[in-house]
Amino acid sequence: MEKSNTFNIPWGTIIRIALGIFLFYALYLIRGVLLYFVFSAVIAVLFDPIIDFLQSKLRLSRTLATLLAYFCFLALVIMLFYYTIPLFLSEIKILSDNFSSYLSQATMFFQYIGINDFASSNIPNSFQELLVKISGNILALLNDIIGVFISILTILSLSIFISMDEEGVDRGVKLLLPKKSEDFLFSLWQESKKKVALWFEVRILTSLFISLAVFIFCNFFIKTQYSVLFSVLAGVLDLIPVIVPIIASIIISIFLWSSNINSALIFLVFFIILQQIESNIITPMLSKKLIGISPVLVLLAVLAGGKLWGPIGALLAIPLTGLLSELVKDFLRRKKEENYE
Repeated sequence: MEKSNTFNIPWGTIIRIALGIFLFYALYLIRGVLLYFVFSAVIAVLFDPIIDFLQSKLRLSRTLATLLAYFCFLALVIMLFYYTIPLFLSEIKILSDNFSSYLSQATMFFQYIGINDFASSNIPNSFQELLVKISGNILALLNDIIGVFISILTILSLSIFISMDEEGVDRGVKLLLPKKSEDFLFSLWQESKKKVALWFEVRILTSLFISLAVFIFCNFFIKTQYSVLFSVLAGVLDLIPVIVPIIASIIISIFLWSSNINSALIFLVFFIILQQIESNIITPMLSKKLIGISPVLVLLAVLAGGKLWGPIGALLAIPLTGLLSELVKDFLRRKKEENYE
């Protein structure tokens, strides 16, 4: 008589599987809250070097140093928005009204360099729709801005409380690490977060430098009516190093070329010199030890973050991806060193 094969699963295993499924489902339901917490933790990591600096130099408590750092940041952001948003919207309106003439000039430019199907592509229509949406529906735009602003305030409020606890993020990371390699992985985390925080802060400062330099040059030297728009475009795209700033310079040069070829050529030369100053003088001066996060990785992080979570996700995906990238690189580097030993 043949023995029947039975497949027995212990009740403990069944219960663990059921709990795991329930946990994943619960995390899925509160994914929005988790996302806010992750972004808040990322911001807290970025603010850590500034808060530590204020603590050591001004002899402040952790709470006072945290409040001072975030207050200065918010004051700067509010001041920039207060002075630039009205000018930015007015320039967008002018650009939208004159878009057809710029499109014809841009088409001639692309035909000159051998691209004949630019006018029939989706790029001009998509760009014009964006301009009409921004300039024509101010109430909807303000509603979107208010929504983004509320989200930013929520994330910043959470990050302030996380930053006040000196080891808040570190304790959370330790909970996720396996006990047998906790010390090794935690040291990697400490190194990576310092490098990425420094890299991101340097990118922010250099982007502000680029934006201010482009505004001064466009407003006072070539006297274009889109100085704020061009400076915002150059500054924002400079966050993604190497390739994207070149794209920004080409876009601005095309718009300048449609009204004055000399202005376009002068701006292109100016921007090339500006990029050299940024990469060879400003960035090394701000960061003695350069941190290389791949531009391709940064671009993918921006695209994925923007697709999933909008403008906030696009910006905060950069340091989050940088942290993961640096952790992996440091882990592989240390393993390689151990193998050689």
